[in-house]
Amino acid sequence: DSLFIAQEQQIVSDCNQIYEKICHLSCEFYNLLPLKGFEHSKVVMIVDPTTLDEYVNLVNNLLEYEAGDRILKAASFNFESKNFTLHPYEYVFKALNCRMKLLDPKIWECQHILHYIYNTAPDCIINAVLKIFDEKKDEMFNPKNLANTKLLWHGTGVENLAGILTQGLMPAPFQASQSGQLFGKGIYTADTFDKSMNYCRRSSSKTMYMLLC
Repeated sequence: DSLFIAQEQQIVSDCNQIYEKICHLSCEFYNLLPLKGFEHSKVVMIVDPTTLDEYVNLVNNLLEYEAGDRILKAASFNFESKNFTLHPYEYVFKALNCRMKLLDPKIWECQHILHYIYNTAPDCIINAVLKIFDEKKDEMFNPKNLANTKLLWHGTGVENLAGILTQGLMPAPFQASQSGQLFGKGIYTADTFDKSMNYCRRSSSKTMYMLLC
């Protein structure tokens, strides 16, 4: 009996330590990242898996936004400085560390992409088709050496573009909680334009952006 009581006391002690650690980490999280909804109520400890996953996704999203925010702030600072040398647009393009080429609608490559779009979205209005060049990523992935290369669509919001262009596609971006995670966490692609278009979010200019990878 005494052994059983000792084991029970140890379990209670271990649980209390875990509880205190969760409480401390929850408070630290709320201090670092203040959230709405707790202005007139006490904060809730982060204990259930669903809430934890939501906050993990939120942090991942902030990390993705941080790349674009850092570039835009640096471009603004450079523009306002006395040693201004680059236009903000040019500064942003250089910071993204990739080259962009506007494709002529008449060339076969652009026509092939437009045909790919209009197969499932005939009413879609295309403003431009841009080709992105990234030498480092091209070295990591050489489609010429693969027999099963296939171009797939990836829909995203304009706020994620800078992060994607600098860091690549992330496996669990926060936007998935808004656009859907039917098959769990991951990078979502589709072989039809209209399906990926459901994951896009319009910018202030009512423009949507789609990636073809």
